[in-house]
Amino acid sequence: MNDQPETKRIEAVFGPLAGSLMDIPTADADAAIADGWARDPYAPPPSADEPVKEFDAAAHDQVLAAAEAAARKIRGEDTEDDMKAKKGSAKKTGEAKSSDANADTQAAVGKVRSEQMEAQPDDGGYETRQTRKPKK
Repeated sequence: MNDQPETKRIEAVFGPLAGSLMDIPTADADAAIADGWARDPYAPPPSADEPVKEFDAAAHDQVLAAAEAAARKIRGEDTEDDMKAKKGSAKKTGEAKSSDANADTQAAVGKVRSEQMEAQPDDGGYETRQTRKPKK
C-alpha cells in the first residue's frame, strides 16, 4: 500500500518559486492553480480567442501573498499564522519591537566589547613590544 498522497505537477508563475516545476499534493496543486500563482504545465495552451488574464494591483498582491505562503509551506517553514500562534496573545507594536531589537543589539555589542577589553592588556592605546636585550 502507498501511504503517500496523490500528487500533481504544477509550475509556479508568481512568488519565490516562480519558474519551478514541483510535485505537490493534488489538493494543494488545485488550490495553487485556483489562487493564480501556479499553472498546470500539461494543460493545453489557451486559444487565441481566449482573453489573457490580467491582475489589478489588489489581486496581484493577493496572488503574491498566496504564493509566498505556499512557498513557506512547501519549504517546511512556519507560516504567518503559525508564527502568530507561537507568540501567543502578546502583541507588540512596531515601535516596541524595534526598541526591543535595538536593546538586544546594544546588549550584544556591549558584551563583545567588554570581552575584547578583558582580553587585551591596558597599554594606553599604544602597541607595546618587548625591549631588546643588549648583545653581550
